[in-house]
Amino acid sequence: MDIGEYAAADDVFHCADPDGLNPAILFHRSRALLGAGKLRQAWALAEARLDHQPWCQELPQQPYWLDWSETSCLTLWDEQGFGDTLQALRWLPELPPRLTSLTIQVRAPLQRLLVAGLAWMGDGLEVIQRPVEPEPWQPNGCHGSLLSIPARLESTFWPPGQVLQLPSVAPAQGQFQIGLVWEAGRYTDNPAKELEFRRKSLPSAIRQRMCKELQCRGVAVQLLQPGYDLPAKADFLEQARLIQRCNLLISVDTAAAHLGGAIGHPTWLLLPWAAASRWGRAGQSTPLYSSMRLFRQRRHQDWEGLLSAVLEAIDQVLA
Repeated sequence: MDIGEYAAADDVFHCADPDGLNPAILFHRSRALLGAGKLRQAWALAEARLDHQPWCQELPQQPYWLDWSETSCLTLWDEQGFGDTLQALRWLPELPPRLTSLTIQVRAPLQRLLVAGLAWMGDGLEVIQRPVEPEPWQPNGCHGSLLSIPARLESTFWPPGQVLQLPSVAPAQGQFQIGLVWEAGRYTDNPAKELEFRRKSLPSAIRQRMCKELQCRGVAVQLLQPGYDLPAKADFLEQARLIQRCNLLISVDTAAAHLGGAIGHPTWLLLPWAAASRWGRAGQSTPLYSSMRLFRQRRHQDWEGLLSAVLEAIDQVLA
């Protein structure tokens, strides 16, 4: 997976579970297929995550999508990381027109953003907070995960990612403004997530050098990591408004990058050498977001080379 041999990875996962009975392996296969561009098959296999313990203990009880083919009222709930939820919003416009009532249950930091950004969907949409875990919760009627929509629709493509329509905010006058997010979500509940955090996040020395080099070029750097120029308890609507005040967002692979893409803001994404399969293994553009440019490490832990590429691109923009 890390070296981008997605077809070979899929073969190995298939050999480990030839009968397709292990939910964890099926989910890993879905990630390999996503990198290989086999989207319909990838999203179908990703549904196995909902049968994987202890993951499913945090979710409403099955059955999901009851009477899906006939219902006019649907409840969708979020799961996994905030970035995954923001990425999944692209499928809302693809939902069947028969739906006259749509309720979206999300965690508190996302609610105000979705209320404002999805207002264009009309009165049939309601965005509410989902109950705080581990309180038992069970939506009424037909319900399912936001992340399961592409599987239900049997989608074979990435719809446009810019789905949040916020009131326009003019960038601050004067200096060129860059918003910087340098840390991914810090999840330390298992070694794999801790490794992912370290892979994605800028080392302190690289972050300090980037800020210094940008300031030497006359660029104003807004630190949009929670607890800096962004208050520690700010929600995603507050972060979006600060992003809009910047000419450019530079972010590692975390929710802020998906937020920039979802509001259509110019966003530069800094990717580790072993990037998530959704970003592929080459190229500066992505079908996920039209306003996003990708910067990739050329080899493992090559943050120095990536910083040089970013600064060269900044020089071209300022010129």
